[in-house]
Amino acid sequence: MRILQKHISITFLFCCFSFFSYSQDIKLGLPLGHTDDVTLAKFSPDGSLVISASQDHTLKLWDVSSGKLLYNLIGHTWFVESAEFSPNGSLLISASDDGTAKLWDVLSGKLLFSLDVHKDGVYYAEFSPDEESIITLSRDGIAKLWSVSKGKLNQNIQIQPSEIETIEISPDGKLIAN
Repeated sequence: MRILQKHISITFLFCCFSFFSYSQDIKLGLPLGHTDDVTLAKFSPDGSLVISASQDHTLKLWDVSSGKLLYNLIGHTWFVESAEFSPNGSLLISASDDGTAKLWDVLSGKLLFSLDVHKDGVYYAEFSPDEESIITLSRDGIAKLWSVSKGKLNQNIQIQPSEIETIEISPDGKLIAN
């Protein structure tokens, strides 16, 4: 009788384990693929994609519906601190402790250009609502306003990096607020 109870118990546990392991279909498991701590994960404006950034110096672009990795974005040489999709979701800007911000094409996963004139780590980058400008914040005490179409610096703004964590550009692109 005791052997039968053990056999039934083991069979029951096996069936429960099998049921639960097959019934839980994980669609998106972050930080799958990263080899170091993930610093952020953000949805695209339409919710169909997720970007994850890591201390392994990479970004990974994921398809939400399938959970598949679309692109491994490689180009930074130090921790990736932030990443933002453009308002229409076609571009991505990443900021890194390597002193650069990089602009990526979301559809192809290609690096469009690198904004690399900061003297210290870049911890934040943001698109203007009209997608014509990018602002970057650095520990060097300077915020920089860039042209998206040209990848050229438009303006330097002196800041106190310890006091500003994020920054916004007004809808018309003419004012900056923190």
